[in-house]
Amino acid sequence: MLRMFLTMSILLRNFDEVEKIGEKCYEFKLDNSSVYVVWGSEIGLEGVSENLLKDFGSVYVVDTYGNIKRMDISSVKLFESPVYITKDENMIKALG
Repeated sequence: MLRMFLTMSILLRNFDEVEKIGEKCYEFKLDNSSVYVVWGSEIGLEGVSENLLKDFGSVYVVDTYGNIKRMDISSVKLFESPVYITKDENMIKALG
């Protein structure tokens, strides 16, 4: 439980604004980057948000425990637990 809280607090700390951009998708804007929090039920991102798919290419996907995977946005599969998606390498380094 502590690891889940640490992951969330590192990735979403000091956000400037948040916007709901899909049924199960929120965009947290931090300085000059964004972190998307998304979840679903064993589907890809098709139903989440077109904004998320646009020009994203390779992203970092972080689960609630802080496990990091780098993959193409089109390969991301969603489950009931939320994941964090970002392109910001500095945020990923902060998870250390």
